Amino acid sequence: MSDKVTDKDHDLESLISFDILADGISIHGKDHTIQYVNQALCGILGKPADELIGKKCYEIFHGMNLPLTGCPLEKSKQTNRQESAEIFEPALNKWLNVTSSPVFDSAGRMTTLVHIIRDVTTRQLFHQERELTIEFLHIINKSKTLDELIHDTVIFFRRQSGCEAAGIRLKSGDDYPYYEATGFPEKFVRLENSLCSKDVHGLPLRDEAGNPLLECMCGNVISARFDPAKPFFTSYGSFWTNCTTELLATSSDADRLTHTRNRCNREGYESVALIPMFLGEERLGLLQLNDRRKGMFSADLISLWERLAGYISVAIVKFRSDEALRESEKRYHSLFENMLNGFAYCRMLYDDSGKPADFVYLDVNKAFEKLTGLKDVVGKRVTEIIPGIRELSPEVFEIYGRVAMTGRPEKFELYFRPLSAWLSVSAYSIEKYHFTAIFEDVTESKRAIEAEIGRKAAEEANRTKSKFLANMSHELRTPLNAIIGFSEMMLEGLTDPLTEQQKDFIQDISSSGQHLLALINDILDLSRIEAGKMELDLGLVSVKSIVDSCLVLIRERTFNHNLTVSCNMTDAPESIIADATRVKQVLYNLLDNAIKFTPDGGRIQIDVSLAHDNNFLEISVKDTGISIPDQHRNLLFQPFMQLDSSYTRKYEGTGLGLSLCKKIVELHGGKIRAESETGKGSKFIFTLPLDAHETA
Repeated sequence: MSDKVTDKDHDLESLISFDILADGISIHGKDHTIQYVNQALCGILGKPADELIGKKCYEIFHGMNLPLTGCPLEKSKQTNRQESAEIFEPALNKWLNVTSSPVFDSAGRMTTLVHIIRDVTTRQLFHQERELTIEFLHIINKSKTLDELIHDTVIFFRRQSGCEAAGIRLKSGDDYPYYEATGFPEKFVRLENSLCSKDVHGLPLRDEAGNPLLECMCGNVISARFDPAKPFFTSYGSFWTNCTTELLATSSDADRLTHTRNRCNREGYESVALIPMFLGEERLGLLQLNDRRKGMFSADLISLWERLAGYISVAIVKFRSDEALRESEKRYHSLFENMLNGFAYCRMLYDDSGKPADFVYLDVNKAFEKLTGLKDVVGKRVTEIIPGIRELSPEVFEIYGRVAMTGRPEKFELYFRPLSAWLSVSAYSIEKYHFTAIFEDVTESKRAIEAEIGRKAAEEANRTKSKFLANMSHELRTPLNAIIGFSEMMLEGLTDPLTEQQKDFIQDISSSGQHLLALINDILDLSRIEAGKMELDLGLVSVKSIVDSCLVLIRERTFNHNLTVSCNMTDAPESIIADATRVKQVLYNLLDNAIKFTPDGGRIQIDVSLAHDNNFLEISVKDTGISIPDQHRNLLFQPFMQLDSSYTRKYEGTGLGLSLCKKIVELHGGKIRAESETGKGSKFIFTLPLDAHETA
């Protein structure tokens, strides 16, 4: 089909009126003179027909004195065909789709051109917004950090808006300084960086709600102080103007809702746009676009910038949340790795009946490995790592299984047999079938508590013993003193005359009483020494003098004429550091026992020998008396109260004396023991350090 149109086809008088068409129609001469327009075109151009007819189309459409390069009319004149183009008309601030068709006469000569004009601004803006949104979302998605995001966003808005300066303010403390700014003079950024009103001390002024007072129009936008009825505010809360000079001349501070600093205008910026960035109630900051040229913005562009500002607000919150999460994870990981308590995160495994059967370690910290000594446990079952744990510590499975199932935390202490340690454990669950155990080894503290309990028990026992001994002293001393005193009175002849046999008998009574009284004193003294209320009387003493004095004393005290005592001191040291009285008491007691436990009428043979090495003096007393039954040998040095009923009175009589001997030797830092062979008597050996000292 031919695309040529003839005059016959377009006889103007025979055409149906173009006014019924929705598209704009205009008829032009070849010199661009407008000959006819319909009502739709008058609406698109915003002018009546009489202001259009007779004018050059490029003056009306393009606001120029010459045809626009790429004008469809010019192309139609050259090609003699229909030509179309979509053109942005700055003078109209609209996108127009223009189709130019040439009209020919019967001779085939072009006479006029018909324009069909459609306003496609909405479609173009939608397409433009779609492309810009895709590009902007790409910037957001590829940004790795908040710094990178803000930098690329500022560059994007500066390029797309065509403005010479762009910046973003973000909240920092109470203020909203520039996070990034480009194209602004350095002095301008420095002077405008802070929005906070300050008092004489440089501290932020605050409103009744405690919020900082933010100055100038930027403060209005961030604080959501705006009146959408004013032409320079939008319902979204943005401020924009294409001429700050005119705005300042035609409005007051009251109109602008604040006292403005007017530094933008003094810097020469006529076009200024301030777009708020917020998410919910959180005011993040604003996007600022400045240019010294007038007319850089339109309501549609500001609306587009507002929508894109919404995207960047979401991105900023996400980046900050991610950074806060990473910082929190970093702190948590540091705490996790460096905490002194052991930490284990595990998944509980249950059998078919729902009972806890095992658990798997999902993560542990260094303290776990240090406290348990277990390595490379992550991903492994506890029964694999600690064989037999289910049988050794079934309560652990019960507690952990209960926590993982119910989610209720539990705290407990138990003796963990596989590690031979007391553990204090806090168990909790953050998701079903999982649990976390935080534990510490409290073995030492448990021992300390037990030791403290033992110490207090010992102190109580000592107090009880002291009280008992004091009572015993009182109860025994009184009758013994009476017996001894009465015996002495009888021996001195203050009573009826006595026969020699009576005198010997009374002498034995007096000697026994005095011996018992001395024994009581010894018990009390040793009790005081043991309790720390009295010390051994240590000094340099002659070993020979101790032995000789005991032998003399035992010979004087015995009436058995069959006694033979031998003593070998060839390997004895000259002296030791000891309490001479106490050492004599031990040796004398052993000699006395050797005599007491010799069968009546039998010959008594006692051999005393001394030996030493570099550290200890060893003294032994061997007799030919009765032997010590095997079942009683380990009871010889126990306090008499602890002997069982099978220990006959014959041996029971030695219990208290020998227990005192044992205590004296141990207080010096030595040891005592007994040896016996049936039918061959007994042998008692005790050792004393050459530099004896109190060890109680």
